[in-house]
Amino acid sequence: MENTNYYINLTNVQAAAGVSLYNISYTMVMPFEGNFYGGNWVRWFDQHWGYVFYMVGAYMMTIFGLQAYMENRPRFELRKLLFCWNVALALFSLYGGLRSLEEFAYVYKHFGLYSTYCLCGLRLYSPDI
Repeated sequence: MENTNYYINLTNVQAAAGVSLYNISYTMVMPFEGNFYGGNWVRWFDQHWGYVFYMVGAYMMTIFGLQAYMENRPRFELRKLLFCWNVALALFSLYGGLRSLEEFAYVYKHFGLYSTYCLCGLRLYSPDI
């Protein structure tokens, strides 16, 4: 592993300019990224991971409840709306994939495959998270 300087506590200016934890520059940066620090969210989800089970339970009850509710009712004609939804979802996924590929390729090249899925992001460089 090479010895590199890493940006741990990014300022809003650095984050908005596309500087990453790995000292690389992004080509695609969204405006909200300049004010976002993920460490607080990582800590919150670490402390409240059990909420996931309640959310999954509520989701399952909603899906099966609505399925039972709609069983004897006429179907909705949503072909055009679902087409638009699928196009929007495909574009969002394409953008997300392209946005993630840049960092994935850099981390894979410099730190190896293990670092891409086990030691990524803030957890690798900050013992506080």
